[in-house]
Formats: sequence, C-alpha cells, structure tokens
Amino acid sequence: MARAKGAHANWVLVAVAIAAVVIWQRYGETIQAHFKGEQSAQKKAIRSAEIKYENARRNGGDAERCRAADAVVAAYLRVGDGPDLQRWQRIRAEDCR
Repeated sequence: MARAKGAHANWVLVAVAIAAVVIWQRYGETIQAHFKGEQSAQKKAIRSAEIKYENARRNGGDAERCRAADAVVAAYLRVGDGPDLQRWQRIRAEDCR
C-alpha cells in the first residue's frame, strides 16, 4: 500500500511539472511582458518622485523637501531596491531633522 501511494505521488508530481511547462509555453511571453511593464511603471514612479525631490530641494522649504524625500523612499520601498533605498533613507534622515 505504501508503495502505491508513493507511485501515485510521483505521477502527481510529473503531471504538475508537465502542466507547468505547458502553461509557461502558452503564457510565458504574456507573463514576462506583464512584469516588464510593471517594472517600467515602477521606474517611472521613482524617477518622477526624484524629480519632485530635486525641485523641492531647489525651490521648496524644509517640510516640502522632507515630504518629497519621503515619497522617493516610499517608491523605492515598493520596488525593494536595496542600495538606492538605503541611500534615499539617508537623504530623508538628513532632510527631515
């Protein structure tokens, strides 16, 4: 009986693997395009926040610069970008004293 259960589990794994390959062949390009589009939108959001920060740094007061730095940090948090996130967290700490 134990041998039959093991054989059944193996067939289930094979079936799942075959299904995954078929799905990837059918929808893989669509899935990749979706994630590329999402990454592009996230990069645009980050760049927009950085531009707003630069404008606030040049023309705004302390509170405006702090809010703009906070928006950049929030944008990087959504992406999960480590080094840039850390850099902007330091900038925010400086600007929001």
